[in-house]
Amino acid sequence: MAYLPGNMPVFMRQPNAGSVAVTAAETTTLQTLYTAGPNGSKIFGIWCSSIDTANKDLVINRVTVTPTTYIMWTVPIPLGSGTTDGVAMANCMSPTYAAGLPVDNDGNPFFYLAIGDTLQVNALATLTAGKSFNVTCIAADF
Repeated sequence: MAYLPGNMPVFMRQPNAGSVAVTAAETTTLQTLYTAGPNGSKIFGIWCSSIDTANKDLVINRVTVTPTTYIMWTVPIPLGSGTTDGVAMANCMSPTYAAGLPVDNDGNPFFYLAIGDTLQVNALATLTAGKSFNVTCIAADF
């Protein structure tokens, strides 16, 4: 929950999701995963699947309205995660990699995006030719 001036509570109004494919052609270029709602947003889940045949790393970034890019954390993405039998998709908000995030009443990590912020991702190094990551987040707009 967020607050307006005068301590008036603002509850999440709209559940939402964002997805982006990071391909070998645009590997290290920032790709917009989610844009904050008109009063900000709460991000409470990010996951990634991969069809790459090598282990790679995904960088989670917050870009402010100024625009300034802040690297938040990096997550290792195992080869075939979420697309190969027996290899789970990568939880990109795992406390192992996103240490220090606040947790909600259910013990789940989350973070906020301010008005005008975007959540962007990129691969740390070039993906294998013809391969990609699919990144999805779940959010709620205020």
